[in-house]
Amino acid sequence: MTSEKQFVQKKYYQTLIEQETDFPVRSLGEAYYREQQKDVPDLTPIRFAQGEVYFLYKDFEAAIFKWESIQNELAPWAKKNIADAYLELEQYSTAEEIYKRVSTESIVLHTEVSLQLFRLYVKDGRTHEATSIISETINNHPDYPGVTELARLFFEEIEDWANAIHLAMKEFMRTNSPEWIDIIKKYCDEQRTTIFKPEEYIPFLSFMLRLDRIRFEKIVFKLWENYEEQSELLNWVRELNSLLLQSELPEQLSWKLLSQQYLKTFQLFLSGKYTLNEIQEIIPLLLKNWMRFAESNHFVYTACAVLAWNEVFPGTIDEDTVSVANHALTNSSLNGLIDVHQTKQLFSSIVTWAEEDMQVSNKLKWIMENLQNKQSTITLFTGTSKLQTTILSDVLGHEQVSQLSSKLALYSYLPEPELIEVNSVESKQVDSPSEIGSTDHYIHSKGPFELLKAENTSLMSIPPYRGTVQERSSLSVNLHMADSIIYVLNEENPLNEMEMNVIRQMNQQANDHTFIFILPIPKVAEEETGVSYYMETVKKNLNPIFPNAEIYPYTTSQAVDWSHVLAEVNSERSNERRTRKELYFIKETLHYLLAKRADKEEKLIDVIQWNKEMLAKVSGASMQLGDLEQEVGERLKQNYISILQELSAEVEADIPSVLKSTAESITDQSNLATIHLQLNEEMNRRMEEYLQNTTLPKLYSSLQKWIGLTKEELQQIRAYLDEMATSFNGLYGIEKFQFPVDDQLLHDWRRDTGRLTSGVQLEHINIMLKHNPTQLLLKGAGKLLAGIGQNKAMLQQKYKRYVETEDYSEVAKHVSKQFFAPYHFFAMAIQKDLESFFQKPKDELTHTAEDLVEKINQFELSLAKLQQNPTAFEDPIKLFTVRYKQYEYLFTGSPKVKQEV
Repeated sequence: MTSEKQFVQKKYYQTLIEQETDFPVRSLGEAYYREQQKDVPDLTPIRFAQGEVYFLYKDFEAAIFKWESIQNELAPWAKKNIADAYLELEQYSTAEEIYKRVSTESIVLHTEVSLQLFRLYVKDGRTHEATSIISETINNHPDYPGVTELARLFFEEIEDWANAIHLAMKEFMRTNSPEWIDIIKKYCDEQRTTIFKPEEYIPFLSFMLRLDRIRFEKIVFKLWENYEEQSELLNWVRELNSLLLQSELPEQLSWKLLSQQYLKTFQLFLSGKYTLNEIQEIIPLLLKNWMRFAESNHFVYTACAVLAWNEVFPGTIDEDTVSVANHALTNSSLNGLIDVHQTKQLFSSIVTWAEEDMQVSNKLKWIMENLQNKQSTITLFTGTSKLQTTILSDVLGHEQVSQLSSKLALYSYLPEPELIEVNSVESKQVDSPSEIGSTDHYIHSKGPFELLKAENTSLMSIPPYRGTVQERSSLSVNLHMADSIIYVLNEENPLNEMEMNVIRQMNQQANDHTFIFILPIPKVAEEETGVSYYMETVKKNLNPIFPNAEIYPYTTSQAVDWSHVLAEVNSERSNERRTRKELYFIKETLHYLLAKRADKEEKLIDVIQWNKEMLAKVSGASMQLGDLEQEVGERLKQNYISILQELSAEVEADIPSVLKSTAESITDQSNLATIHLQLNEEMNRRMEEYLQNTTLPKLYSSLQKWIGLTKEELQQIRAYLDEMATSFNGLYGIEKFQFPVDDQLLHDWRRDTGRLTSGVQLEHINIMLKHNPTQLLLKGAGKLLAGIGQNKAMLQQKYKRYVETEDYSEVAKHVSKQFFAPYHFFAMAIQKDLESFFQKPKDELTHTAEDLVEKINQFELSLAKLQQNPTAFEDPIKLFTVRYKQYEYLFTGSPKVKQEV
């Protein structure tokens, strides 16, 4: 029976040859000849076989010729083989057409045709068709030998990772073959897997979880790693949580790799990178699942995370999970579960997040920096004694101590002296204590303090305690910063009521600290009762608070071994205690940020209101200045014009008389033929003389007086502007406004008026040469009768009478208008010139108003942002609080500070 495998391999011809030969063509030829001799020959099988041999020897045309004659049950295979031949001849379109015409019910033939079409498409560069046909083939006949491997290699070659991953997942679920898991791991290592949304992996993962939990953990771990830096991480965790919650897991199951990923992702979610809205529904399920399979090293950490989250977001985690977490915490040792790196990383995360919007107090950062140096201890040096500074100088042996006695000072070892002032904003180096600002600033004095170097400690000194509110606050902060306390008792009345209250307060806040007391012994007590008796008395009074208190006497006759004291007070070095301090200041930082956020909103409201009030004042001042400019300009102009009007009226009244007086110039010697010309010249001369000698001096004097009054007016305005600037500067608290005026204005006016009154330049006026009837008659008579004696005298009299009786009002008005014209031009410029005097103050007010409007807009936008989206600030604080409380649970087993953040 012929196998389809022989058709696939084109070895059907071997069934027709009795013995294997090197010359199958000859053997088939002989067989063909023998078959042809039969009465009913069947040559089809031999022709089919001959086609195979011709194909084998690459005689594709001969092979096609042989196969084309096949009509029996071998026809489908013959047609497929013809297409194979055309494929070898690279006649792709012909081959494709023939392949598609092959009709068969044989799965093998159908699959082989599909595979050959696939090869054709690959050779022809038709990737889309190749993908389609190979996908169809593996869907229909996945068990066909080599087809899935062929598809995998093809998908990898064309980098079609979606199909490659789908194939691997589907084949694993179909065959349970581990090699497909290895392939998916390889894709994970190459970071190919994030092309799919997480939900597309769930059927595959669900199947694997039921089949093999070990491989499930490994592949989930790999996939998770790929999603870590992707936007789909949230969806991945959501889908994985859902899958695990729906799955039954053994009670003793422990997944080390997945536990690590849950820890890592939990910390990432709480880092401030994600909003609370994004993770609020995910975290409770994440914690519930994590509790089910957390490895032993993580289990208590996970339990603390559950309790911390449930404390900040009550009721979001189911009671069973909370109960398991409580039980785990109750029955676990918490020592060493958190370290400096975790608290340091948490504080750093808070600072990094906060400083995108506001600054964390530099003091807090400085304190944390010192606490995180766990190689060195911090000893608080305090008390109520006036001798505290003297004793501290004795300890450190440094003259600078007395200069810093009123400061909060931290002394540390450094070979070369260095003085750092630490305030809320910055840490800056200063040259001497005299440069240090507020008393609530820290001073870090570094220098060659050999004793501190030997004991590997720093001394925190605060001024002698007097019981003020500020001192109580400062003492509390520094107690939480210190590892141990050296307390200098009051030398005059040790353990008085105030001192006992202070010591009780310190013991309540730092009951796990090592306390050592220094007792200054008065000389009188030393001489009368002795040091031992005096100390025993004090120790007895101190016993109710400190039963085993160490007290060292400080006397003028007995030196204190400070090396021994520092060694004693720091003998119990404890990282645990230092971690508690870091947690305290992390909590304080969160409180600080919340308070600063509220303060920022209040300040924005205040600054908006202040700027609006300032805008109203500035705008009002600007309007007042405009009104003042208009008022002063009109007044100065009116005063000036009044001078011109008064003198103009005088000129118009006097000019006719001046002109009439020229009649006296007509004498017997006057030439009547030209007398009108002479009179015209005389009239112009006398008018100019009148204006020069009479009007101009009066005008000059009046204008000088006007200049003087203007100067006084402008000085008053300057005083008004100076007062306005002082008022505004007082409101701003800085020397912002000056309102300078144009001092050149008065100088220019004095120069211009001086130039105007320097002389008269009157145009020649035609008075006697007008063509009115009387003048024409006189001029004509004069020329006609000039030589007749008796007529001459008569004409002279007529001329005199005419000059003396003529109406010169129009001439006077013309002269006045001509003379005062330049002065009126000056008057027209007064208002404009005054603008330059006010220009700089007006510009300053205008620019200030524009700046205020811009600031108000900016502040209102900031306020709106704060008020419209308060969760943008509050949510990260809550998430940081979860981390803080988790560490607090890890450290103490239950929160020591019940105050909510």
